[in-house]
Amino acid sequence: RRSAAYAVVEIGPAAKAAVPALGQALKDNDRYVRKNAAYALGRIGPAAKGAVPALIQTLKDKKWTVRSNAASALGEIGPAAKAAVPVLIQALKDKASYVRGKAAEALYKIGPAAVPALIETLKDKDRQVRSRAANALAQFGPAAKEAVPGLIQALKDTDRHVRERVAYALGQMGPAAKSAVPALSQALKDKDRGVRYKAAQALGKIGPAAKAAVPALIQALKDTDRIVRKYVAEALGKIGPAAKAAVPALKEALKDKSRGVSKAAAEALGKIEGR
Repeated sequence: RRSAAYAVVEIGPAAKAAVPALGQALKDNDRYVRKNAAYALGRIGPAAKGAVPALIQTLKDKKWTVRSNAASALGEIGPAAKAAVPVLIQALKDKASYVRGKAAEALYKIGPAAVPALIETLKDKDRQVRSRAANALAQFGPAAKEAVPGLIQALKDTDRHVRERVAYALGQMGPAAKSAVPALSQALKDKDRGVRYKAAQALGKIGPAAKAAVPALIQALKDTDRIVRKYVAEALGKIGPAAKAAVPALKEALKDKSRGVSKAAAEALGKIEGR
C-alpha cells in the first residue's frame, strides 16, 4: 500500500483517477501509507480538489509528517482548496515547526481567498500565530492591500517579532500601503532596532508616496544603530526628489563612521538631486 501510494507520486498529475482511492488511503492504519497518500495528492495538484475534505481531516493526524504532507497538498491544490483556510490557520499553531511552515505556505498558494481570514488572525492571542499571519500576508504583496488597515493596527503589537513582520509586510505591498506611512514613521522610534530598520525599508518600498515620512526619516538618520541609519538613507533615496529637505542631513551622513551609511547617503543624494 505504501509503494502503491508512492507510485502515484511518480506518475503525478496524470494520476487524477487515483484521487478517490488516495482520499481513502488518508485513513489507513499505517502512517507511511497516509503520508505517501497526502504527498501523492499534492503531486496531482488542482485535479485533486475532490480530496480537500479528506485532507482537511488529515491536518489533525497524530503524526506530524502526515500533517505536513496534508498541508503541502492543500497548497498544491491551490485556490480550489479555499475551504481549508480556517483549518490551515489553526495549523499555524501546530507543535511541529515544519507543519506550521507548510500551513503558511499553503495559505499563500491558495491565494487572495485566504487574506480575510489572515487579517483576523493578526488578532490571535498567540504571538507566533500573529507573526506567521503577517508573514503570509507579506507573500501576497499588493494583492493583499485590503490588509493594510489591520497591519497598521498590528504595528502596535506587544511582541517585537510581530511588529517586525508587520512592517515587512507593509513594505511588500509598496505604494498600496501609502496609508501606513504615518504608522511606519512612528515605528522608526520603536525600541527594537529590527522594527526600526524594517519600517525604514518599508517606507523606501512605498517610494515617493511616502514623502510625508521625510521629517521622521531625517530624525532617524541619527539612530544609534548603523543598520537603521543605512536603511533610512536608502529610503530617502527611494523617495527621490520629494525628499529634498533631507539633503543637509544626508550630507552630514557622508561623514558617518559606517562605510555602509556614508555610501547609502551618497547614493541617496544622487537620486534626490537627479545625478
